[in-house]
Amino acid sequence: MIDYRSSLEPNKFYHIFNHAVGNENLFVEDKNYIFFLNKFEKYMVEFVDVFAYCLMPNHFHFLLRVKDVNQKCQTALKVSDTFNNRSSNYNVVSNAFKKFFTSYTNSYNKVYHKRGSLFQPRFKRRLIGDEKHLLNTIIYIHTNPVSHGFVSRNADWPYSSYNRIVEKDKTRWLKSDEVIELFDDISNFISCHNRISALDEIEL
Repeated sequence: MIDYRSSLEPNKFYHIFNHAVGNENLFVEDKNYIFFLNKFEKYMVEFVDVFAYCLMPNHFHFLLRVKDVNQKCQTALKVSDTFNNRSSNYNVVSNAFKKFFTSYTNSYNKVYHKRGSLFQPRFKRRLIGDEKHLLNTIIYIHTNPVSHGFVSRNADWPYSSYNRIVEKDKTRWLKSDEVIELFDDISNFISCHNRISALDEIEL
């Protein structure tokens, strides 16, 4: 079930995705994809671990595990301060997403002489229920370009984490080793991705 408001709780996995407004694209040149990921790194990696991502021309997908930001915040609070762990974690991570999207939108609009919102309001999130759901979501995200007919092979799409994981890229915020462990090894990771399964379409 798609959700717009559920709390982003620490140590849980979420499929985060969103779409451009109307008929707009989020990315119109190669450099936009790179710039988007740089913005993501700047605003988000302090708060989340990344297990998969895919950037498409008019939408994006991330599979994230939320870090427990309260552990950092707690040390800065006085004993007398009231502190709700769940709500504070949700607010910090959600605010980071808001800053990330706003920063990218402002830069995009400035370069392409546009105005207004670029992303649909309220990014979507799905809580990952179990390991099977986790594995299927990783596969779904990486096979998105094939499913949409942009390429015939997962490896041919340069704007996902698929090649980075296969090539054991050491991007500090991408949990490549943990992903491979979930699939047991690289061979099984590739094999599972090549068997395009009948996963449910996600309504964006």
